[in-house]
Amino acid sequence: MDVSDKQRQGQHHRRFLKCFEEVKDFLAVHGRLPSAKDNPRLYSWLSGQRFRSRNGELEQWKIRLLDSIGCKPNLNEANWMANYNKLFAYVEAHPNDPLPGFNDSLHQWWSNQLNESSATSKKPKYRLLLDQLQNQI
Repeated sequence: MDVSDKQRQGQHHRRFLKCFEEVKDFLAVHGRLPSAKDNPRLYSWLSGQRFRSRNGELEQWKIRLLDSIGCKPNLNEANWMANYNKLFAYVEAHPNDPLPGFNDSLHQWWSNQLNESSATSKKPKYRLLLDQLQNQI
């Protein structure tokens, strides 16, 4: 890495920290993260950080900072796994029962996965899990 690359990297880090501090200030004042409606610039920045994290392009120290203020870069995947684990536990406990009708949100989640309307469900590692679960149902 030459000097100009190091300077560019330093600029990116400073820009990240500046925006991070702005998000922290917003959180301190409003008690929540910015939305697209009340602060489009910060909302867009946070969305970009989440995107980079999902694609493996965000350094771990940045992920830890975002986690520290409640911005979970991989929240969609964490939610996906939580729903999958709930459904898997239900299927294991009730092997001869149809899918849970009592839990509309979980049933809707399962339907969405089967229709591939979830971006997460399109990833190969999640498709494999879904296929294995579907074979048990």
